[in-house]
Amino acid sequence: MTASQADELHAKYGSTIEGLRQTLWNDIPSWKREEQMRDFYDFVYANIQKESLLVTSRETSSSNTGYTHNSDLQEQSRQERLRQLLKVSPFPLHLASNSPLHHIADVVQRMGLCDVFDRLSFTPDSPRANGGRTKTVEFPTKRQASTFFAPLLSSVDDTAKHQFVLLDDSPAALTAASPPMKGVLINNSPDADQGVSLDTALAQEYGWLDPDYTFSDIEYLRAKNEVDLGSLNREAWQHVGNELRGMIATGAAPCRLAIVDLGAGLLSMLRLVVFGHDDMPSLKDMLDVPVTMDYYAYEPNEQVWTESILVLKSLGFELVEERTLNDKKRVVLTYSPKSDETRVTVHLRCCDYRDDESSVEICPQLIVGCCFADLMDPRELPSSLLKCFLSQKREDNVRDFCVAYFPITFRGITQLLPSQPFEASCRSGRTIPSDTTVFSHYADVLKYQHGHNLDTQLLDTSMKEYGADCVFQGRSNWLIDPHQHDFFWQTMLYFFGSVAPVDLEKTGIWDFEGWISRTRKNNPQIYVANLDLVYRIPFSGKWQLKSSAETLAKSFQHSMYEEIQFTSPGQVTSQKKKLPKLCGEQVRIESIASLISTGTELKIFHGCFDDAALDVNIKGMDDTKMAYPLAYGYCLVGRVVECGPEVQDAENILGRTVFVFAPHTSQAIVDYSGVHFVPDDIDPYDAIFMPSVETAVSLIHEAHPRLGDSVGVFGQGLIGLLVTCLLSDQGLNKISGRFGTVSTFDLLPDRLALSALMGASQALAPNRASDAGPFDVTIEVSGNPRALQSAIDCTRDGGRIIIGSWYGNTNIALCLGIDFHRSHKELKASQVSFIPQGMQMTWTKDRRFHLTWDLVRKIRPSRLLTKCLKLSNCQEAYVLLSEGKEVAIAFKYL
Repeated sequence: MTASQADELHAKYGSTIEGLRQTLWNDIPSWKREEQMRDFYDFVYANIQKESLLVTSRETSSSNTGYTHNSDLQEQSRQERLRQLLKVSPFPLHLASNSPLHHIADVVQRMGLCDVFDRLSFTPDSPRANGGRTKTVEFPTKRQASTFFAPLLSSVDDTAKHQFVLLDDSPAALTAASPPMKGVLINNSPDADQGVSLDTALAQEYGWLDPDYTFSDIEYLRAKNEVDLGSLNREAWQHVGNELRGMIATGAAPCRLAIVDLGAGLLSMLRLVVFGHDDMPSLKDMLDVPVTMDYYAYEPNEQVWTESILVLKSLGFELVEERTLNDKKRVVLTYSPKSDETRVTVHLRCCDYRDDESSVEICPQLIVGCCFADLMDPRELPSSLLKCFLSQKREDNVRDFCVAYFPITFRGITQLLPSQPFEASCRSGRTIPSDTTVFSHYADVLKYQHGHNLDTQLLDTSMKEYGADCVFQGRSNWLIDPHQHDFFWQTMLYFFGSVAPVDLEKTGIWDFEGWISRTRKNNPQIYVANLDLVYRIPFSGKWQLKSSAETLAKSFQHSMYEEIQFTSPGQVTSQKKKLPKLCGEQVRIESIASLISTGTELKIFHGCFDDAALDVNIKGMDDTKMAYPLAYGYCLVGRVVECGPEVQDAENILGRTVFVFAPHTSQAIVDYSGVHFVPDDIDPYDAIFMPSVETAVSLIHEAHPRLGDSVGVFGQGLIGLLVTCLLSDQGLNKISGRFGTVSTFDLLPDRLALSALMGASQALAPNRASDAGPFDVTIEVSGNPRALQSAIDCTRDGGRIIIGSWYGNTNIALCLGIDFHRSHKELKASQVSFIPQGMQMTWTKDRRFHLTWDLVRKIRPSRLLTKCLKLSNCQEAYVLLSEGKEVAIAFKYL
């Protein structure tokens, strides 16, 4: 037979051998049929090469456009994922093949699936019972389902037969087996009109995925673009316009702009650039001058690229040329609105920007990448941009930098609103995981198996390594409503069911099917934390070096400094003051950054304080009273730029980065004895968190949680988040849902989302505290009396309640009735100025300082910063913190 003839038999009958049986069987004497069949199998399967099945490495490659998790994985990674899916099956698995048993056994062994398919297998040469004797019965195939599956079907009654599911890539085999079996057509082609991939089919049968949902690249991107445009940070977009307007005003940018879209998708960013969106103006309107734009859009997914052409035409673009260069499709379309002088030429390229040899000719003023930056290695992104677009190969490139705009950069935080706690499962011995636990696993899989970078701080560090400056960062969170964004909501559940369950199920603790069923029943909103990032990236060779001597000389020229003053309740301002002359052992520090204390400073801002010393244990504050007007703050980092005449080792400390307990000020003069040197490997924006981390350490020392204790943390402001992080770092989280959990409570979704990032086992609204408890230890850092009452009520009898909040001069009422009286619960006030009782023989403040620096280095708390402002914006900063719109705000001085 020719190959095409054999293929026709395979397509019609489900296997070539079955086609031969159906067409030639009657021509073969019955006594010779078995011999002929055996000869056929021996001939066909004797020389099949199987070496490629042996796994030698497992590599992953993430997608570049942000709408798939699995499709771009290399085959070995897909094989490993499939193996893990099979291993966690809640049902018995049997293997059925039209190939002979010895061939299947070899394949299974080479693929490392021996521990998966160790149950009954069905092949044409499997022994079958026949009249009390075991013999081969004419090599039946799956097309002869009643004979082929006889041992399985005969083992159960007629009702149970319908519970068997056959996953097969042959429609003929499925037709033969149904009824009684349910048939699912397997088709691993991404362009298949019918059938689903094997991993999807398994996930559907396990209850992880909705079988009525079908993923579509195009429909998903359309739904996502709608949420993207509604979530964009307006201030970030305004900064993009300001940067480009500055280029044009200085002549550094012509009125012809080159814009590069790294992962164009369905061109949502082009819509924003050309037409604007709602209250966000178009780029032309922000620049306020006639401009001509060349928009270079890269989209490697051919299906999406094709759809993008239709999108462009619907927007009024006309095709100018279509060509193929080096096997890469390119389409150029133009758009010229009649109402203004803007002309836009779109260069739509069906490739990854890193594969475009002509990219160095573009020389862009603006680079955009929506939902893009978190999908790449953080070091590769700036490096590839330099290589592809920012090299100095063009002689006419006189500009120093271009602007990079990365909106909707995923931070690795997903939450359901309202979030659900751990719950007992009907599956014996298992627990339905908390929403926080599920999304923690989801982030881990994206990070470690799919190569996503979910730490925007790593990206920021890498961008700085390549000379880039962060102009702005602001939140652009998704809030996906199941009614308003139905398809997008369903797609998110599809992603969770495709990515998260395997590692959860492997533990033997969690019931993901129970979790997904609970989620579908509750229909919660899905909260996803994103950032919009704006950078200046210098062209190659355009980064400017500055000498330390030049910097120090410049700092000596300052005779004035700026400092904040709390003037009355709700009012704070910045004032210019003249620098006094140094004396004795004083040093002058030029500030880099300072952090607002969200506890004490907000109490001062609101006027909720008694007339007392600021802090009896901080030198320089021990004799200063809390009274308006007041300069306050205690988290400042800067560089030593001048020393008093009595400082002994001035030459060794000049230029050193130091931490001081000083108010928010551009220049601080402090005693040398109050200076703490910041370790060289700690970033200044991490170092400003040192007092906050020390406070969290002190609270945990007071709480003294033991192995297996369940801890509740009430309040997820800055201190609460750091307490959560340190508790989680000690392994007191996600052990089983019954022991060793860290449960956190707050009213604000943003804080609960960050709490999940910090490692909480379950991050919940306060009204779920009784469901999540009781706790062995509770730590109250909310400043809210209702939270303190809840902490008391949800603590086990004999447990400990640590009160870290300062309530100022506010009178609070607690309900301490007979239940509390009999409970033997311990209430303990905690304040960081002292070492807790019982630890004073082994711990000193110096030892705790050293521990704190180690923890600052490890946890990098600057990732909790949600805004950086200038000192002149101090009123805005305190108002935002008071209203709960930000978690942590730093003042930046350089």
